[in-house]
Formats: sequence, C-alpha cells, structure tokens
Amino acid sequence: SIFWSIMTPLAARVAPHGKRAVGLAAVMGGTIVATVLGVPIGTNLGHLFGWHMSFFIIGIGSALVFVVIFFVLPVCEAPHAGSLKSLPVILKRPGLQQLYLLTVVTVLGQFTAYSYLNPILATAGGLDEGMIVTMLFVFGIAGIIGTVVASKPVAKPVETTLLSAMVIMCISLALLTVTAAHTPSLSVLIICWGAAMTAVCLAFQTVLLTVAPDAADVAASLYSGIFNVGIGGGALTGSRVSEAAGFMPVAYVGAAIVGVSLLSLLVVKLKTGKWLLGEQTGHKVGEPVHESH
Repeated sequence: SIFWSIMTPLAARVAPHGKRAVGLAAVMGGTIVATVLGVPIGTNLGHLFGWHMSFFIIGIGSALVFVVIFFVLPVCEAPHAGSLKSLPVILKRPGLQQLYLLTVVTVLGQFTAYSYLNPILATAGGLDEGMIVTMLFVFGIAGIIGTVVASKPVAKPVETTLLSAMVIMCISLALLTVTAAHTPSLSVLIICWGAAMTAVCLAFQTVLLTVAPDAADVAASLYSGIFNVGIGGGALTGSRVSEAAGFMPVAYVGAAIVGVSLLSLLVVKLKTGKWLLGEQTGHKVGEPVHESH
C-alpha cells in the first residue's frame, strides 16, 4: 500500500522532461506484466519447491530489486508531496472530488465482474479451466496494449481518452455473458475490456497529477486507498449478486455500475460544459503540467 501511494508521483518525477507519459506507462506496464506472470510463476514454484521455498525465492528477488533501486534510481526530492494538514484543502477541489468519485464507482463496477470472471465464463460459456486461464492472460496482455495506446504522444485529451475507455468498459461488461460461449467474439471482447481498463487507470492518474500537483503524494495515497475500496467493494457486490441470482447477472451489474460513472460525466458536461472539473481539461494523457511555485 505504501508503494502504490507513491508510485505514480515518483514515476512522474524521475521520467525525463516531456516523457511523463512514458514513465506512467512503464509503471502501469510493469504492474500488468507482474499480474499476468506472477500467478503462473508462483504456482510453478510451489509445485517444484513447495510454498515455503516459493516465498523465500520471492523474498530474495525483492531484496535484489531493493539493491538495484538503491543504486540506480536518483535521489528524488518531493517539494510538492503535501501532508495530512493539506488534505482538507485539496479535498475541496472539484476536480479531485470528481476523480475520487469516478475512481471508486468505476473500479467497483470493474471488480464486481472481474473478481468472478472464472465462474462467469464457466457458467455462461462452459469454458474449462485452461481456457479461462488463457482469457485472463489475454486480458493482461491487452492491458499493455491499452497502456501503449493511451500514452501515445498523439493521444486525445485526457477527458476524451477517459470517456472512450469507460464506454468500451461498459459495453464489454454488458456483452460478457452473451459472448462467453463464442471464443472468437469473447477474445475480442476481453482484449477491448483489458485495454480499456488500463487506459482508464492511466487517465485517472494523469488527472490526479494535474489537479493536485502541489500535493501529489498525499493525493495519490488517498487515491490508492479509494481504488482498493473499489476493489473490495466490487468483490463484495459480486458475491452478493451471485448468492442471490447466480453468476449470470454479475457482469450486467458491473456494467450498470460503470454506467453510473458515465452518467455522472454526462451530468457534469450538461451543467458545466466540460466532462471533467478542474484544471485538467485539455491536457493529454501523460502531458506535463506547468506548476506554479
């Protein structure tokens, strides 16, 4: 949790001038690769050496990474980290309030379905365990695609990127059970869904750094906590839905929740003429922010 809270601001600081998008994309890409490869690697280590040795190997690997970070990464000052005292001030910013609300609702919808993707695909499509693992792998690889596309220098302004990706997420969740029995269609849907989810996360982080450049660390810490609330809340929501009505409706509920986020964006657009509140409108994903000191 500590690492996640400082990851985004640190990536933005150490990235070369004009390359913030690449820095954020690298962090996101690393997270996705770790998620995709970590489970099969850990499982195989457990089968080969037992779970005690698996943890030992992972610990040794983490220690080596620590040494590399210590000697390779530059000393990175944090003049705009913020503090707990600054939290009430920055929380009054409409742009940050909107970001946190969008984050918790969107992530809630995503993980309502994603937490139960295995039983959803098994129930709706009759997929076996091997095919489900393949689809999870495809989802992760698609996340890398979404990172690359969203961080391109020619990317649209962040509000356009965010809106487009959320629409794709909502449609993908709504069609998940419909396409589950048709492997080609399901594969395309999983690719679109995985890429869109990563693009949404990258856009959220760009907005975060734009609306709170003077207190990036504390704003990111709160963002990390809110993101995890969405993950846990999604797992709980999916559990309740599946207990009451089975796994078939779970993805539809997830789509409806993401739809609430889209509806909130529409309401803001109708009231203010902008999709996003605050100073971030017009910035591209990963675009540097000119801060006042």
